[in-house]
Amino acid sequence: TLVTTNLVGIDMMLPVWILRCSPYALLLMLVTSCGIGLGSSHLRAADANDVDAMPTFKLANNMTVPMIGLGGCSGVRYNAVKSAIDLGYQFIDTAQAHSWGYHEGEVGQAMHEAKRRYQDNNDDFVFVQTKIHPQDLGYHSTKKAIQLSLDRLQVTSLDSVLIHKPRCWGDICSHEPEGTWEDSW
Repeated sequence: TLVTTNLVGIDMMLPVWILRCSPYALLLMLVTSCGIGLGSSHLRAADANDVDAMPTFKLANNMTVPMIGLGGCSGVRYNAVKSAIDLGYQFIDTAQAHSWGYHEGEVGQAMHEAKRRYQDNNDDFVFVQTKIHPQDLGYHSTKKAIQLSLDRLQVTSLDSVLIHKPRCWGDICSHEPEGTWEDSW
């Protein structure tokens, strides 16, 4: 079922299930997955030559989230991630789904070598987002999956964890999840 809504000033048709998501997770999904931006009043001025002026938005907890980043699917590997970080990218998106072209371990290696995370005492940190595979839905499975991502990414915390897909269908999962996306939430 689709409903019309006005989210971040944009009229759009969305499936009902997505409207049940946290508004911040939904906004982050739209920004990173669909390239939808916020109104100019919410952005810092951006100059192509000034990485510090990259467009951002703030979450309710005052965390600043870059709106431009590197998506880690389709076989994006260590060299691409390292180059993006060296060029000033401040947002890296990855996922646990190796069979879909994601390589969390290689993203982690590039992040570790760049020393651009909070634990590195670096104010110029890279925002890291990953996604839980639908076969890992359920409370206990999601906790284990998050720990696996922390280990692979070689970080002590994640800035954003999304549910990649709300359920298994077709052959996207090698096994049935222990629970639902609501259990993971």
